Amino acid sequence: MNRTDFDFPEGHIPRRGRLMASGIILALIGSLACLNVVGTAFSMFTFGMLPTSGMSPDEAAELEGMRKMMRITNTINLLFYGGTTAFLLTVALGQIFLKRWSRPLALIIAWLGVYLGLFSLASILVTGPMMREMMSADMAMPSPSPGAGGAPAPPVSTVPPPDAFFGIMMAVMVAFFFVFGVLVPILLIWLNWHRDVRVTLEFCDRKERWTDACPIPVLGISVFASIAAISCLASLAIPWVPFFGQVLTGTPARLFVAAVLLLLLFISWATYRRMLAGWIAAVLLLLAGFVSTYLSLPSMDFADLYREMGMPSDLVEQFAGEDSPFRSFLQPSGLTLGLMVAAILPPLAYLLWALRFFLGRNRDSAPPEPA
Repeated sequence: MNRTDFDFPEGHIPRRGRLMASGIILALIGSLACLNVVGTAFSMFTFGMLPTSGMSPDEAAELEGMRKMMRITNTINLLFYGGTTAFLLTVALGQIFLKRWSRPLALIIAWLGVYLGLFSLASILVTGPMMREMMSADMAMPSPSPGAGGAPAPPVSTVPPPDAFFGIMMAVMVAFFFVFGVLVPILLIWLNWHRDVRVTLEFCDRKERWTDACPIPVLGISVFASIAAISCLASLAIPWVPFFGQVLTGTPARLFVAAVLLLLLFISWATYRRMLAGWIAAVLLLLAGFVSTYLSLPSMDFADLYREMGMPSDLVEQFAGEDSPFRSFLQPSGLTLGLMVAAILPPLAYLLWALRFFLGRNRDSAPPEPA
């Protein structure tokens, strides 16, 4: 007999089915992330096995540059997808086995997913014209002309014209992010939102856990700061960061990133302990990052970054050359400012809303649970 089948608190209904469904969804998402780990590892192996025999010195140097870029990006991808897989599967098992710490983490994951999904959709729609311009240039097809001596014209290519192909690609991308970046996270929120879900977990797991030390909104700030700190490792591997109107590279960039990483760890620890200093540091860091990035846009030359990573010169020119449509996007404008404001407003509003948990009597109170 399952423990939720008897002696359950009066006035509440066991919600084990919701928790099982939430755990299965998280496990499936974690499995998809694991596929990226496998694919990245296979890519690293196969690319490293490419022979250089028979190549000219220039071709061999270009291949070595590509290997350098692949090593950096694949190592970052392995850390990111590996950590994501471990985190998602851990929370999924916690939900399936009715561990009380799993619900706060599942809600934090879901809300983060909604934010990232909506912002990704907005970014795709805004940058769509630039993507279309690049694709049109790459896929431009000359119209067929009659062959010599009046021979029939060569057969028309079966490749869809750029506009049609771009429309299909955009539809697939929008559908993907809408389903997996919006609908699925909202479903996870709904599955974990009811207060009987919390009661079910507290009944089946009587021991207080580390997630009980602070309200879920405060725990969210701490977890987000920890995730941001881990993401700083990528900037340590690729030392290239904006800094109030300029771009830092090399040792200065690594020192700056290390300082930001330590600050994020402090924010994570201080907010978990509900210290006002941690909340203030989070707000200031968020605003400083926004201002620094916007002021540094004119100085951002991604061509130098790509060359440093070993990207071939033709790809550098395509993605960051003078004629690249994306180059104009990296200049201060209403479009870039609008996207940046759209990115910063939700976390800033969240921090302002959570301030009440760091002040006065609200420090020792938890928010009311949903019905």
